[in-house]
Amino acid sequence: MKSGLKRTFQFLKKTENEAAVEVLTEGLDSQLSAIHAESLRALLERRSPAGHQAVFNRLPKFDASDREIIAERPDRMVRVVSEALKTADKASCLNALKTILTFRLYDVMPALTAVLKTPDSPLFQPAVRIIEELTETFYQELSGQDRPGSGRDYDTLRKRLTGTLEEAVQQFTVHQSPEVLEAFLVLAKPQNAVLRRILQQPSETVHGPLVEVMSTSQRGGVLRLLLSFLDDAQMPNAARNVLTTREDVKFIENLTQYVGGKPARNVLESLTTVKSIAWARPEHPVLEQLDDACQEGLVTILVHSGMKRAEILETLGYLLLHGKPGGRRAAARAIEPFRDVRATQLVREAIDDEDPEVLAAILPQFRPRKIRDALSLMIRMVDSPHQEVLAALGRAMPEFTFRQFINNFDTMPEALLPTTGHLVRKIDLKAKQQLVTELEGLSPVRRRRAVQAAAAMGLVRTLENFIIKRLSDDDHMVRIAAAQALSECDTMPTWEALRDAMLDRSIIVQEAAEASLLRISQSLAEVPADEEGNAEESSQADTHQEVLQ
Repeated sequence: MKSGLKRTFQFLKKTENEAAVEVLTEGLDSQLSAIHAESLRALLERRSPAGHQAVFNRLPKFDASDREIIAERPDRMVRVVSEALKTADKASCLNALKTILTFRLYDVMPALTAVLKTPDSPLFQPAVRIIEELTETFYQELSGQDRPGSGRDYDTLRKRLTGTLEEAVQQFTVHQSPEVLEAFLVLAKPQNAVLRRILQQPSETVHGPLVEVMSTSQRGGVLRLLLSFLDDAQMPNAARNVLTTREDVKFIENLTQYVGGKPARNVLESLTTVKSIAWARPEHPVLEQLDDACQEGLVTILVHSGMKRAEILETLGYLLLHGKPGGRRAAARAIEPFRDVRATQLVREAIDDEDPEVLAAILPQFRPRKIRDALSLMIRMVDSPHQEVLAALGRAMPEFTFRQFINNFDTMPEALLPTTGHLVRKIDLKAKQQLVTELEGLSPVRRRRAVQAAAAMGLVRTLENFIIKRLSDDDHMVRIAAAQALSECDTMPTWEALRDAMLDRSIIVQEAAEASLLRISQSLAEVPADEEGNAEESSQADTHQEVLQ
């Protein structure tokens, strides 16, 4: 724009002469885009109602670039739009309603609620719709989901909007609009005096409709308000009733997320006052619709609620046996303090669960609950490929730890050593590391015992290099044990090490090495695989039974 024209518009913006408004209004209709745009900006800068009216009248003809200019100063449209809502001109009213939403004219709310005083007005239903949409738009801004780059003071604006809607709520007998109640609930805080008074006084006409909206609304603001009562030590009974009787999925999803895995102290205190939850019962249809996280959150709510323990247990049992993985895991952990017969029965039934985390939670509960054949059931799981299950078995069967095994090694019946060693190897995840430490210990007695334990645990092949080293041990008893143990290895390093051991200074070591070489040679002979497998399976079955006895 030429500097002269620019200075002209600067003058027209600031001059107090109202004639400037007429000039700028003419500029709005200019075919030159630069003059049109600057005229629009100038009129919005001025405080002249006539200029703002001129802009408003032409809104239907404006394009996107014009609307962007208006969006920089939407406050200039508030007064003219409010006045338009008071007229009987249908086109002007419709233009006003559209303008409210387009430019988010929140300050027009008093003019909208004024329309509610005349329910027979043709503008009534459109005004109700705009109140709803405008409130929802503001809530989205408030929550940061759709916030334009403006410098709005949201706290102050929220107070103004809530105050206006408070008045509308108290005129419910006139407009009978649940949408207006919902708009109020979207923005209200739980400490709102009008809200609390209505909730605490069932005799009020608006009490029932307001509670009904709280019970059915799917709007995020209403859900937020309802859930925030959980942080309120003085929660109104009406709010508590809604919290415990809503059965829709969206509310339950939000509730479980709000409570979380570790509820805040205020939330915990509120949950203890909850004596029943409509949807928290076995086989309620909504439970199947909840995902893992929600079912897990449900368990948290259950165990911290004031419900009867028998009711809590039945729902936990349902989730334990029929829930999604997250629900089953949470239920398996939560059922541990329940020690009655029914809880034990549920834990026993969960033994067939395929989820390793569920098994890891229930296995340590078997023996304290005195479940019949508990040890047998757990031993059957030692070949599980899941680390969680093996770690749980270690906690559940401490007698099958490496330390316990090595300490009792010399006093155990020889026939039980292979089976017990197998169990220890499977159950104690640190067994191999601890065995290596024993193999290299200072005590020759402990080194000898470690070599023999490696054989009993079936770890000779795994620890072959460590055991070959023991063929050079200072103590001949350790060397004998190593020579005997290496009969299980048919590798070239073992063969060569045993050949060297036949030159040992101890005749007994020589004999042990020679015997192992002979056994290795014999093992290389062909043996039918099925016969060998059947024999080993039969032997392990017999020794397993002895361990259990």
